[in-house]
Amino acid sequence: MNDPNNVTATPTSPPNTSAPLAGTMLYRFRWLIAAVSVVGTIGGYTWAWFQPEYFAATINCVPPRVDPSSQLGGIGGITSALKDVGLTKITGKSSSSYELMALLFSRSIRDSLIDRFDLRTEYEMAASPYVEVLDEVERNIDIAVRAEGNYEITLYSRDTAKCVEMATAFVSLANNLASRLTQREAERTTDYLERRIALLDSTMNVLSRALSTQASNTLMFAPEQQLTAIATTYAELQSEVLKQESVLGLYEKLYGEADQQTTIQRQVLSKLKSQLQDVKSKPGFFGDFALRDAAEKGIPHIRLLAEIEALGKVKAFLVPTLEQSRLDSRNATLSLMVVDEPRRPEKRIRPKRSLVALGSGVGSLVVVVASVFAFAAWSDFRRHVKGS
Repeated sequence: MNDPNNVTATPTSPPNTSAPLAGTMLYRFRWLIAAVSVVGTIGGYTWAWFQPEYFAATINCVPPRVDPSSQLGGIGGITSALKDVGLTKITGKSSSSYELMALLFSRSIRDSLIDRFDLRTEYEMAASPYVEVLDEVERNIDIAVRAEGNYEITLYSRDTAKCVEMATAFVSLANNLASRLTQREAERTTDYLERRIALLDSTMNVLSRALSTQASNTLMFAPEQQLTAIATTYAELQSEVLKQESVLGLYEKLYGEADQQTTIQRQVLSKLKSQLQDVKSKPGFFGDFALRDAAEKGIPHIRLLAEIEALGKVKAFLVPTLEQSRLDSRNATLSLMVVDEPRRPEKRIRPKRSLVALGSGVGSLVVVVASVFAFAAWSDFRRHVKGS
């Protein structure tokens, strides 16, 4: 039995004093926390106050609604057409056209902006590497493509008038660049098409001379019609011979082989057979060739005619494309048409001093509170080490 007087003491864990200690430390350093937060807020606002002010101007543009074969997509239309006849080697294996965004993000436009508006001086980067200047320009350009298809281009500058001028100049530079590329590609395509058409003309001239020589030698000018006439005449002669043979057989049965009428009929049949044999073996009836040589003489003639006709169709297809390419190489194109002109801004877009001050204050508060918690944890740890 257990002795009620024999009571064994149960060890108890020490109370958790971390939370009270942390609260005590926060209360103890409340003025320090408040002071650091206020100083951080004031410091952030002061820093933002001395940062240069930037203003933004936005220009709204849309691509022109025109036939794509005559504007920026003109070369894509030409290349698509050339693809049908296997001539896309002049443009490589890439897609038929490029996106307008490829031009808007090109370095040449940024180079022109830097030179025209002296952005090195504005950004206070006269001694900085050019790559850093380009990066700064990149940060001061925003391009947004809306679902409706319009382009909203925003440019930032420290001067309200300059940002408007930069937005207008940006669109103008993009149009000039697109026009130069279109003209360059059209000139390249025009050169190829001119050489291709010249080659077609040369080949057609050679084939035409060969056809003329063959026609002079064989007197075959319209092989299909001539061969049809030959076949019809031969069939009629053959039919007449069979008819006269039947009549001759009838006369021989009725009048005998020695009868004068039978003799005359035999002479008629012999003459028809002679004509039929001449048609088969002698030239001159339908041209300078015999019937048995009609296929041999006619097939090369038809082949030459077919080749000339095929080349003529290719030329008829390429000539309008060449004319369109020549127009594209001479005409200036507009890739972006301005819908809304940029307006001079009335308020700065950055820096957001209130947000900077708020963020600095909150950051300072988090840092100082974390420091207090760390100090409280360190103090608690030292107390436990000393107690043990």
